[in-house]
Amino acid sequence: DATTDCVSFQKCELGNFPILHQRHFAVRDYLQQSEHEFVLVTDVSDVAIKRDPFELIAANADNCRLFIGSEEKTIARNKCLRNELAGQYGEVRFSDRPVVNPGILGGRRQQVIDFLNLLTAEIEELGDRLLASDMSIINQVFHSHYDLSEVFTGSPLHSRFRKWDYNTPAAVMHK
Repeated sequence: DATTDCVSFQKCELGNFPILHQRHFAVRDYLQQSEHEFVLVTDVSDVAIKRDPFELIAANADNCRLFIGSEEKTIARNKCLRNELAGQYGEVRFSDRPVVNPGILGGRRQQVIDFLNLLTAEIEELGDRLLASDMSIINQVFHSHYDLSEVFTGSPLHSRFRKWDYNTPAAVMHK
């Protein structure tokens, strides 16, 4: 058992969707039972915590609806995501906006649940038309419901995506 006073593993029942999509339901359901004011959900194998991210989240939570990972590229400059969006939705919207990445997702617990509610509703609506990636859905939901001025992304929350900069002042390194 790898559970400690800081890390716990929860057993969950899988639903009707592939695990890539089902995980968002499981996280939402878990957070709905949590009593923590602030939460941070991250990928497991490609994320490293460099310093306490909750200091940053707590200090900025009154001005930010969400804390989320992002990439330097815009959607227009990310060929893979453009193809996914076109395949999932028949068009590419939000081309000029940055790619958001759910490998880092946090904030006030209820605001994270609100985002996950939007995300899981979109997954349910797409149903058997889901692609084998959730990046198109996450970017569609995020950019349809959030303005960049009301979220926290980038440094000092997270390092540049896919850059293992060990000297980063960011709280979280991602890939």
